[in-house]
Amino acid sequence: NDGVALTNASGAHGEAISEHMLGCVLAMMKNLYHYYDQQSERSWNNLGSVNTISNSTVLSVGMGDIGSSFARKMHALGAQVYGIRRTVHDTPDYLKALGTMEDLDTYLPMADVVALSLPETKDTIHLFTEERLRKMKKGALLINVGRGSAIDTQSLIKVMQDHYLGGVDLDVTEWEPLPK
Repeated sequence: NDGVALTNASGAHGEAISEHMLGCVLAMMKNLYHYYDQQSERSWNNLGSVNTISNSTVLSVGMGDIGSSFARKMHALGAQVYGIRRTVHDTPDYLKALGTMEDLDTYLPMADVVALSLPETKDTIHLFTEERLRKMKKGALLINVGRGSAIDTQSLIKVMQDHYLGGVDLDVTEWEPLPK
């Protein structure tokens, strides 16, 4: 139809959200959330050693604008970065390797940080079941900024009650808004 312009917002949020993701990684790796809680309690306990981005392996699941921006930032800080997307074509120089969803379970056990920035499709709903969460490296960090439906909430609760993952930062949840 003449006079009708179709647009989308692709590229509008990649930088801002990937910076948020970087902040989440640093907060979890450096125990900043726990130190903040201690500070408000006027408690000054040493929480032990911390990890560094430069010694970590990162898996970016979803390599659109957000996932690619995050992967570039983590690579710039010295991480070995792998990416997962629907199809593989040119592998960017900031990735050690690029795989498809069929490769996800191969990459999960090696990643210290798994970052999800997936759209909601029939293939991504509950992509992360308890079985898949437990394929992650014990103590790994998980971030989700895509759609909350990518992670089965009950499975995540069980895995976290077992102290399997080192930390989870959810910008999105399966049920929104969350109950009090």
